[in-house]
Amino acid sequence: MGHEQDHGAGHLLLFPFLAQGHLIPFLNLARRLESQGRRRSSGQRRLVVTIVSTPRNVADLRRAVPAGSSIGFAELPFSPSDHGLPPDAESTDAVPLRSFPAFYMATELLRPSFEELVAEVAGREGRQNVCVLADIFLGWTAESARALGVQHRVFLTSGAMPPPSPSPSGSARLRLRLHERTRQRRHTSVAASGSR
Repeated sequence: MGHEQDHGAGHLLLFPFLAQGHLIPFLNLARRLESQGRRRSSGQRRLVVTIVSTPRNVADLRRAVPAGSSIGFAELPFSPSDHGLPPDAESTDAVPLRSFPAFYMATELLRPSFEELVAEVAGREGRQNVCVLADIFLGWTAESARALGVQHRVFLTSGAMPPPSPSPSGSARLRLRLHERTRQRRHTSVAASGSR
């Protein structure tokens, strides 16, 4: 195995699922990383941040970033109509509910283009300097990153909703207690009426 150069920079490829509730948190994360990078001293490693998505999503995200931003963008070719979807369906907001399974499966077909992009960046920056931070809905990116020898992490965008728990939440526990009390009252009423 050859020695790879450390070019002094890390390259973070952010790959959100194709939905506004995923694209926006990834964009916010990119902005946060960019602002943190500006505050660091000049002697520290520079972090390059690139958001990866389809052409229509990239165009929308670019408009949301101020001029002079260091956030980069990479477009993966995507033709929704090839998958029986409306021509503008590059995000779930343009996908009819009945077509969502086809849309989700179509996102997996982005894999070859994604792997080509990662291989290009890794070849230029050095594999040890590249990390893919992908949406939890794009699980196949972990296999791609492993095969290409780059790091991989997952970003979960559901911050406003707690993760599923095997134990009931507070409101669920309350409903359970109320149900149990009602059941006990009924049982007590039936037992009392049966003893007369």
